Amino acid sequence: MANILLIDDDLQIIELFTSTLYAAGYKVKAAFNGRHGMRAMDQQHFDLIITDIIMPEADGIEIISHILAIPFSERPAVIAMSGGGQRLESEYLFLMATTMHADLVLEKPITNSQLLNAVTTVLSKKMTTDD
Repeated sequence: MANILLIDDDLQIIELFTSTLYAAGYKVKAAFNGRHGMRAMDQQHFDLIITDIIMPEADGIEIISHILAIPFSERPAVIAMSGGGQRLESEYLFLMATTMHADLVLEKPITNSQLLNAVTTVLSKKMTTDD
């Protein structure tokens, strides 16, 4: 099963998404900010990175930039998500995440079924692209 890194500064999101993904059979590692997430990526391979966009220390755009430095054949898929902040800032960051090749961008709140559908879609697309 796929190995997923979940990066979010909201403990409730981490707990909910981790339990949802574990129940679906995925291996999940959680990071509570962008710096910890980048450190985890440097130490271990992940098939998918799910990252919040707006976080302290290192935001989702920095995470995606870090991922783009990984050789293409080893690069994980990316789902970027955000609950916003100021609306204009949120829209700009969503556009930026898409431009930087996030595979999917989601707006919080995200239901368990939306999360699982997004993960399934992105991972199946990645498997097709990798073959």
